[in-house]
Amino acid sequence: MANLKHLRTRIGSIKSTQKITAAMKLVAGVKFRKSEEEAKKGRYYANAMQSVVRYLGTCRNSLTAEHQLLIGSIREIKSVAVIVYASDKGLCGSFNEHTAKESIACIKDFLGREINVSVFCIGTKIVNNLRKSLPNARVEGYSSNFFSKADGLKSFTKQLLMAFYKKELDQIFLIYNHFLTVMNTELRFVQIAPVVDFVRQQDGNGEISRQIPSFGVQEAKLTAKLLEHNFLIQLKQAGKESGACENSIRMTAMDNATKSAQEMVEKLVLTYNRTRQAVVTGELIEIISGAEAL
Repeated sequence: MANLKHLRTRIGSIKSTQKITAAMKLVAGVKFRKSEEEAKKGRYYANAMQSVVRYLGTCRNSLTAEHQLLIGSIREIKSVAVIVYASDKGLCGSFNEHTAKESIACIKDFLGREINVSVFCIGTKIVNNLRKSLPNARVEGYSSNFFSKADGLKSFTKQLLMAFYKKELDQIFLIYNHFLTVMNTELRFVQIAPVVDFVRQQDGNGEISRQIPSFGVQEAKLTAKLLEHNFLIQLKQAGKESGACENSIRMTAMDNATKSAQEMVEKLVLTYNRTRQAVVTGELIEIISGAEAL
């Protein structure tokens, strides 16, 4: 009977876990639909801003010296910043582990070339992993909730740009998961400063043309604002893409956990019924044998 009690306890425990994973799947599903919509809508604006910035590469002369650095310049790379988007919570499959593994490989490549690396983790779940694996890199962690507030992200962006203008940073990169489908995501490594792949227009003679529509007397100020705004938008969009990936992977993970729990319950119930049947049969045999002995 002790064995039957143990099986009943296990079945009850797994059913309780199944209820929790099913509830978490529903919550993740609601968050996923919202984050997926935000990510897809944000792409149009982020891509448009990138196109504008690349087009501004044809009018470098209208920019101040520091803002020309954002468009692209040739200089020795001594220090870089890598912004890694992960999550603050677990229970999302291999989302954090895969992000940490690929990020460590990219950062070790910089360290191998004797480049100073500053790592900023948006999402605290992988901070300890990166600090342990990258003792020679500066690793800082920020909560995703901090960056969901406009002031937090703007403050962080301003600090990065100031370091870039002062040439304390030579390049700035993003590492984030790009959402494709519920079952398919792509980890991307993107350089956002300087914008080195700008497009130059050519005239009919095949020569580079730097003519763009005039913005008037505020042209330099406007183009500088556009460059800084694009930097902010790319950070925001990376966060949206990462959030959609995290919620889709968590939803899938909780769905798989719920199904696995159901399979375990069914196997344990079958084992319980067989054990119970064996116990009842044994007791009947004992009763019959006792009756025959009398």
